[in-house]
Amino acid sequence: MRYSDEDRNPVIVISGEETHKDFIFHIEDNGIGIGKEYIEEIFQMFKKLNPDKKDDGSGIGLAIYSKLVELHKGRIWVKSNLEEGSIFSFSIPK
Repeated sequence: MRYSDEDRNPVIVISGEETHKDFIFHIEDNGIGIGKEYIEEIFQMFKKLNPDKKDDGSGIGLAIYSKLVELHKGRIWVKSNLEEGSIFSFSIPK
């Protein structure tokens, strides 16, 4: 896995919940995490956390997801701790 510590097996957990006005989805991983200073940037087009790495993607994946969620009148966010992983969440109105 590209964003995983070599010493542990990657784990991804997908879950969801329903509120009176939204469907909320969570994608949790045990990867390397994201520094707080990058949380807002990761959803911007062509923003890469490691731009010097050749194998590090194009910087458009999360921007595309963000735009799709926005087109459906939802919102997307992430909670993350370095070395512990991240929880990406998004909501879609009913």
